[in-house]
Amino acid sequence: MKKLLFDESMPGPLAGHFPPEITVKTVQETGWTSAANGALLELAKQASFDVMLTADQSMPGQQNLAKLPLPVIILKAYQNKMEYYEPFVARISQWVLGQDSALGKLESGFYLIDGTQDPRGEIKRLG
Repeated sequence: MKKLLFDESMPGPLAGHFPPEITVKTVQETGWTSAANGALLELAKQASFDVMLTADQSMPGQQNLAKLPLPVIILKAYQNKMEYYEPFVARISQWVLGQDSALGKLESGFYLIDGTQDPRGEIKRLG
């Protein structure tokens, strides 16, 4: 079982589209809505989350990559609406569960999935 944290920028109802092997919690559900990004990442690690999903593209510039406590996937879509994120759920799920060898192991760091240029969403490791 893997644990995925949705940042405040992600539409909460999207959590219901992930498979049962991934427990998804929103920042609102955890009560961490007032936490700054650095503190939020530490709280997520302490609560044994495996990865965080966000639409906040400014996060990499605000964090020390060497001290990043867990992987953060930044999902860039045409608009910040659920219907633009849904096509990426299966791919993100396979990656988080380690079922997509082409993507490699998900390690601590920032990853950008850019769905604005490529409908499959090119994945880049940042930093």
